[in-house]
Amino acid sequence: MIQNISIQKYHKELPHVSSSNLKQLLVSPKWMRYCQLNPEDNRISLENELKGSVYHSMLASITNTGGMEDFEKEYTVFDPPINEKTGKPYGYDSIKFMDAYNDFQAANPEKTICSQKEVSLAKTMVEELLHGSKHLSKDINYLIKHGKAELSHLVDFQGKQFKFRPDLETSKKIVDWKTCGFEVPKTENFARQVVKFGYHISAAFYQYFDFIESGIWRSFYWVAQEKEPPFDFNIIDASNWAFEIHSIEKKESLVISESSMQFVIETPTQIAIPNTGAIIFLQLLTEYIHCSENDFWPGYSIFTKPDWRGRRIAKSEVPNWEKTTNINFFN
Repeated sequence: MIQNISIQKYHKELPHVSSSNLKQLLVSPKWMRYCQLNPEDNRISLENELKGSVYHSMLASITNTGGMEDFEKEYTVFDPPINEKTGKPYGYDSIKFMDAYNDFQAANPEKTICSQKEVSLAKTMVEELLHGSKHLSKDINYLIKHGKAELSHLVDFQGKQFKFRPDLETSKKIVDWKTCGFEVPKTENFARQVVKFGYHISAAFYQYFDFIESGIWRSFYWVAQEKEPPFDFNIIDASNWAFEIHSIEKKESLVISESSMQFVIETPTQIAIPNTGAIIFLQLLTEYIHCSENDFWPGYSIFTKPDWRGRRIAKSEVPNWEKTTNINFFN
């Protein structure tokens, strides 16, 4: 089911499991359950939330309306109070900032609040996306012209509820805007970000539940952009990380690893080959369903294989660098 609901309702009111929720299983099922019951302990900082949402909402507005119409309806600009001693705005975590922010929010209950600094930064970044690259801007403009942004997908699967909200989707692609630091959009550097934040797991989550909902496999792309000058960006195909999609006619020429073979999914017209992130995602999905159905959420011991008596006593492997450690005393 596809719904056009606000991002606040999507994140804060829907009980459905998202890719971020599912990745909590990487810590342990106990941690995932704790976060479900205590969502206030799992929030990102106000600063990061505002910066990320302004950029994404601006791109969504341009995609859906061709301009800033939706963005201006949703956002209102809040100027932080100035510290008289330093001449600079108070920080996000200061009492002065939070008091002024809460008062402004109370006066604008239907609006999402941002600062002029965040709006200016987002506009600069979007301008670079649309017009700054001779190689890639034409592709960005094509995706925006033919795409829809920020549609909430709610999926029932094996008696459980899941949700995903692509930044942008076309008939054949799902696109995720990623802001990052200087030089991170280079593929070799972005790979570290993928692993660090589990982007490949999220990509597979989106692809899989999109397939469950529509019966069609779509390719997944990241658009990674610097949030500092020169605001350069890259378009990165996630097929080596998540589900690799091929038409069924090309099946004979595919080389599928043994580890992926058991998870391959075929339709009459397509074949989806799971790579690392997709395999991890499917394992997490299976574990979540198991824990939910048994209402049992174990901690770190779940990662320890029981012995023949069922005991779970973990053994810590000695790192290779420690194995070579040698101390010499020259008395």
